[in-house]
Amino acid sequence: MSEEHYLPAALGNFQGYQPLLDRVCTACNKNIGDAVETEFLRTGAIGFFRWLVGISGRDGPPPSPFYRRAAGMPPILMMGRVSELGHNLFFEVELGTENVYPRQVVFEHPLWIEPRPAPIHDRMRERPEHLIELLREWGFGRGQPTRAFAAPDEIPWVSDLVRNLGYAAERASHEVDAPPGR
Repeated sequence: MSEEHYLPAALGNFQGYQPLLDRVCTACNKNIGDAVETEFLRTGAIGFFRWLVGISGRDGPPPSPFYRRAAGMPPILMMGRVSELGHNLFFEVELGTENVYPRQVVFEHPLWIEPRPAPIHDRMRERPEHLIELLREWGFGRGQPTRAFAAPDEIPWVSDLVRNLGYAAERASHEVDAPPGR
């Protein structure tokens, strides 16, 4: 038998927590952990707040909920209006902090009321078709990229990404401070 836990260890330590003993076999406990807990911990509010607070699991920090799909759920999209720009942008949270930053390409079209941001994910470095799929899925196919937001060290690959899609892009137009470790 294994030490079962009614609260996943990846939620952190709880005062007065007592594990259950000898209730579930090791194989079943592992199956529950792999099939249910992992997805529970990486999606929705639980995934976001683990990231915000910086709660690590047994294997270290959780994967970013802003990039990783889990349990059939899309990554978290956190949008906010930037008054200086007059339109919305997507934001990410730096692990374990309340610091937010944008990384995206903003598209415009004469028929749209305001510009539309498209998030840029690390997997797009090697597979730019992921951005093409996103643009099609969101109905951005006729838009034109007008600005990009990226950390200084990411500007070359974001510019290349936009250029590889067939758009003219000299450089990403807006640098943002990168969070530590990026």
